[in-house]
Amino acid sequence: MNEYDICEFEVLEEAIKLAGMEHYDYSSYKRLVLQYCAMSRGEDGGTLNKLPEDWVKSQVDKFKEIKKPTIRSYRYPKHPDSFFRDVLKKASEIKLSM
Repeated sequence: MNEYDICEFEVLEEAIKLAGMEHYDYSSYKRLVLQYCAMSRGEDGGTLNKLPEDWVKSQVDKFKEIKKPTIRSYRYPKHPDSFFRDVLKKASEIKLSM
């Protein structure tokens, strides 16, 4: 499996979670769609609500100021804008087929 295959698999995995979330947690679904839309345009998706312990340690180890990370910098540091567009597109295709 190459890097492209892994990315395609990850797109599908995220899209399935997103499409299914609409039915059981609509407010979280809307929040995630807005974050993905923002990240698809190169934005950061907002900050995390909590300060993750592993983030604090990594910042201390790098002698950096400790502040809340953005969603993108913490959860998706290497994902291109196209990843988020692909997830949104695939999620809408999955929802149409349900």
